Amino acid sequence: MRILYLCGITARGGTGQWARRVARLMAGRGHSVLFCARPDTPAAELARGDGLAVSTELSLEPGFRPAKFLRDRAALRRLVDRWKPDVVHVYLSPEYWTSALALGRSSDRPLLVRGRGIVTPIRPHSFNRWLHNRCTDLVICACSRIAELYRALPGFDASKLRVCRTAVDAERFRPGVLGPGAGARNEMRAAIGVAEDELMVLSVARLTRIKGHVHLLDAVARVSDRLGPWKLVLAGRENDIDSLRAHAARAGVEDRVLFLGLREDVPQLLDAADLFVLSSIGSEGSSRATLEAMASARAVVATDVGSLPDLVVPGETGLLVPPADAGALGHAILELAPDAERRAAMGRRGRARVLAHFTGTHLADAVERCYAEAMAKRRGS
Repeated sequence: MRILYLCGITARGGTGQWARRVARLMAGRGHSVLFCARPDTPAAELARGDGLAVSTELSLEPGFRPAKFLRDRAALRRLVDRWKPDVVHVYLSPEYWTSALALGRSSDRPLLVRGRGIVTPIRPHSFNRWLHNRCTDLVICACSRIAELYRALPGFDASKLRVCRTAVDAERFRPGVLGPGAGARNEMRAAIGVAEDELMVLSVARLTRIKGHVHLLDAVARVSDRLGPWKLVLAGRENDIDSLRAHAARAGVEDRVLFLGLREDVPQLLDAADLFVLSSIGSEGSSRATLEAMASARAVVATDVGSLPDLVVPGETGLLVPPADAGALGHAILELAPDAERRAAMGRRGRARVLAHFTGTHLADAVERCYAEAMAKRRGS
């Protein structure tokens, strides 16, 4: 197949990661892939770094910009005429509408596939129904809850929905990446300020409101005197670091919380950690960080949002708690903190679950199957 991907994400967000991973997997299967990204953005450079052929012919800017929309529609028509894709796979609303109006509804047009990785309500107005029912061949959702949002909409064709959960590199993220024995692990912990005898609770997520770090800080503050020696390690882009530092001080745990910023050694951090926690209060369409923790054989405490119920099996690979509930989050951390054997068993089951359901092979098989089914349906209609 010849597959054209359009994704206007500007940086490292989950949807952009999902889009590039799918494109890379399809290219690895021998399909011809062209990835359209916004010009002069980190996303375009990341796609090139992934080894993808990249086009920046379209502006892919967000918002209602009539002049840019018309230029993008014309540019996409030229690109489709020149490149002749079998599939046009889009991820955000601007390129979705641009593609629908550029491709038209002729029987020989490419398949129009909408990838949706954001767990937010879809407005059921007549324009969206027209776009979904008349212009779209397939909607690939990153998790079950997104598909459920579509199914709940009146007048939307549910037969076009498929769920293709994201994948993780289980070789890069694996237990023992620091090597055998405790030496390298203790060196890693010492380098970031965690002692050998301290419980290392790790959270990997950008420091923004949606990730719920204030609730995590409140949670550990509530159970601090019952945890024994501990440190909370926060890794991720430091968008709201000043307010979180202030919150940690108000909660009385500022000396127990380490802010590491954006890190490139997340596999090593996971291997050094005792427990992984994700405190998001929304979204998590694919939750790459949780899958990385599971692949690294770490027990997970996470909130029951987005894709997390698809990933974490409560009581087997970790614990799920309601979002924005510091009491429940603290109780779950306290439940697992003293039981190293239980954490290790959960971690082993988590890695086994990743290998059984969430590898690149599983995702590539699922996406290929979706494309083939949609093509067969088109030929039969």
